[in-house]
Formats: sequence, structure tokens, C-alpha cells
Amino acid sequence: MDPAYVSAISALAGSAIGGLTSLMASWLTHHVQFSSQERAANRNTRVDLYKSFIEEASKWYADAAGCSRPPPRSPSAQVTSPRRSREARGDRGDDPPARGRAHLI
Repeated sequence: MDPAYVSAISALAGSAIGGLTSLMASWLTHHVQFSSQERAANRNTRVDLYKSFIEEASKWYADAAGCSRPPPRSPSAQVTSPRRSREARGDRGDDPPARGRAHLI
């Protein structure tokens, strides 16, 4: 092979490698910029969402703080015995089905 061909092929190969390297660097730069812009847009969307949530929660809290109703009872206070339930309803236990059962015993 002629030495002139070797140097020409080397120059073309070096030029192709340099072009591909430049292309890859350009693509990587654009990719990183696009990714960072997308993350910033997502972050701004979340910031707006959190801001509206906090504003709405503050309104609800201010409304609840200004309310004069007593706080709700705990779930354990709402559970009562069957006797207390009957007393609360005004049931004295002298209903006909109860008398019938007592009669059978």
C-alpha cells in the first residue's frame, strides 16, 4: 500500500471520528438542557400545586378555628352498652316481643 493512501485514510478516519465526537457532544448538551428544563417545569407545577393546597388548607383551618361547635367525640365514647342504647331510645323493655320471650322461658 502506498504511504500516501495510508495518510489520506488516516486523515479521513480522524475527520469522521472528530465529526462523530462533535455530534455526540452536541446531542448530549441538548439532552441535558432539555432534561433540566423539563425538571424545572415539573418543579414549578408542583410548587403551584402545593401553594394552592396550602391556601385551601389554611382557609379550612381558619373556618374550623372560628366555628363554635364542640369537637367531635372520640369513637370510643360513641360505643355504648345495649342497656344505655335502650335507655336512650326510651325503651323500657316492656315491648310485646320481649314479654313473649320471657313468657316462653
